[in-house]
Amino acid sequence: MQTRFLHPAQIAVMILAAGLLVWFCLPGFFNAGTFLGVVLSLLIGLCAGFAKQLRLLLKWLWAHIPGRISLCVLGAAIAGFLGFCGYNGVMMARYSNIPLEQVNCIMILGCQVKWEEPGGEMLSRLNTALPLIEEHADVPVIVTGGQGRGENISEAECMKQWLVSQGVPESRIYTETQSESTAQNFAYSAPILEQLGISDGIAVVTNDFHQYRAELYARRLGLSTGHYSSKTRALVFPNYIIRELAALFFV
Repeated sequence: MQTRFLHPAQIAVMILAAGLLVWFCLPGFFNAGTFLGVVLSLLIGLCAGFAKQLRLLLKWLWAHIPGRISLCVLGAAIAGFLGFCGYNGVMMARYSNIPLEQVNCIMILGCQVKWEEPGGEMLSRLNTALPLIEEHADVPVIVTGGQGRGENISEAECMKQWLVSQGVPESRIYTETQSESTAQNFAYSAPILEQLGISDGIAVVTNDFHQYRAELYARRLGLSTGHYSSKTRALVFPNYIIRELAALFFV
């Protein structure tokens, strides 16, 4: 019997898929949305690596009525999934930058802390927020985010320390240190906003891809927000987009 070996192109695709899997898995252990992104990336890699075998399987299924029905159902599901991704992609772009006529409060959503220092995306958010804070010197600032794995202090406390080091008066900064998700960012910050008597004119500062989901959670609490986005590094942008699309399934 003749032994059949994989084509070099298939091996290259599998190696590439394995590399992508490792890249996505590193943060995937800490975030369900990223883990779903890992699974999706793995499926795409397997389909690409075994394209010939997949094509033969599809041909065989199409030759039988049950298989044809199954393929139609699968095709409809894939079309629905792609439609979902397309719609949410458009909405993420739409809400990435919506300035306010009147800013009543500035709210910075937390992100990864490296021990006690801001991670790359958090630092980008803080640098985006700082000019806005300086421009609106009379409005309060809410920093929101709890303490996660590998973080010696809460995300809110880290952001507060950074802002104070940049000359922002500590009296202006309100910290919410218990939240572990975007939904909780808003839910746990709501009492602070109520205390301040603010329900509109809230300038939300986060990454561009994240603003649409922030808008959805704010609406649920009856909050009116504007959106001021930090840029996302090109290296991690695909990771975060897949993660965000996965997370939107649960909103």
